[in-house]
Amino acid sequence: MRKSILRILVATTATGLLAALSGCVSRVQEPAPVYPVLRPVISEEAIPVESFTPEASDGHRGEGFLRKPPGKGPFPAVLLIHGGLPRRLTERIREYTLGTHTSRFLEGGYVVAVITYRGRDVAPRDQTPETVLDCVAAVEALRALPFVDPTSIAVTGTSGGGDLSLAVAAATDVAATVPEEPASVLMAGLVNENSDAARAADYLALYRAQPDHSAFLAKLARIESPILIIMGTHTTHSGINQWNDAILIPELRAAGKSVEVVTFPGEPHSFSFESTPARTPRPAAALKAFRHIASFLQRHLPTLPRPLDPRLVQHEPIGGGG
Repeated sequence: MRKSILRILVATTATGLLAALSGCVSRVQEPAPVYPVLRPVISEEAIPVESFTPEASDGHRGEGFLRKPPGKGPFPAVLLIHGGLPRRLTERIREYTLGTHTSRFLEGGYVVAVITYRGRDVAPRDQTPETVLDCVAAVEALRALPFVDPTSIAVTGTSGGGDLSLAVAAATDVAATVPEEPASVLMAGLVNENSDAARAADYLALYRAQPDHSAFLAKLARIESPILIIMGTHTTHSGINQWNDAILIPELRAAGKSVEVVTFPGEPHSFSFESTPARTPRPAAALKAFRHIASFLQRHLPTLPRPLDPRLVQHEPIGGGG
C-alpha cells in the first residue's frame, strides 16, 4: 500500500514538474518578428498626375505636379517643397510626386502638390525673394482650386525647402507649417555669393556678428500658423541643427509662436522627406516622422482628410533597415 502511494506521489510530482517546466518554456519571449516597412503605391490610372503651373505675382510661370483624391472635396492640401538651392528637373519633381512621402499624404486623403522654383544657388540672399514668390504662388493656386478647402492648406519642405516653408508661412496664410531641418540661415540672410554655405559651423558666429537682426525677426513675427519641426542628429548637417536649436527655435518661441520639435537621434538630413533607400537608412524612422506630421495636421486643419479607398492603394516593402 505504502509503495503504491509512493509511486503515485512520484508520478504526480514528476507530472507537475514537467507541467511547470513546460509553462516556463512557453513564457520565454521569442524575438518579435521584423516586418518590412511598407510604402503606398497609387497607380496613375487610379489617380492621375496632373500638371501644376502656378503663376507668381511677377508673372513667372512655375512648375510642379498635383494629385487629388477622387471626388469633389473640399479636401485639405499639402504643398511639398524640395530641398537644396537649385531648380529641380521636371522628371525629378515627378518622381517626388509619386514618391513615398508624398504618396502617404495622398493615401491619407490630402491633395498633394510638389513644386520646384527659380533657383537661388548663385546668390541665395539676392535670389530668395523670387524663390519665395514661386512658393507663395503655389499656395494661392491651391487655394483657388474648387476641390481644396482654402483654410486647410499645409506647407512642408526639407532643408532649403524647410526654410521656404517658413518663408511662405510668413508671407501668406497657411493652416500649418512643417519644416524638416530647415536651412533657416537662408531666411536670416547669412548665405550669399561670398558665403561658404558648407561651413555650417560658422553660421552662429556669422549671425552673432551681425549688428541688426530685425529683418529676420520680423519675418518670424509674421508667421501665424502652428509649426512642427522634424530633425535628425546626424553630424553631416549638424551646423544647421545647432543653428535651429540656438537661434530659430528660441526666437520663434520668444515671438509667441506655436512650435513643436520632434528629434530622431541618428537620422540623416532629410531622412523623412526624401524617404528613399539612399537617404533613409531606417525607413521605420521616416514612417514614424510621417505619423507625427499626420497627427499634427489632424489637430490643426479645419477640414480633416478622408483616407483613400484601400482598393486604390497597393503596398510595397521598402529596402533598408527597420
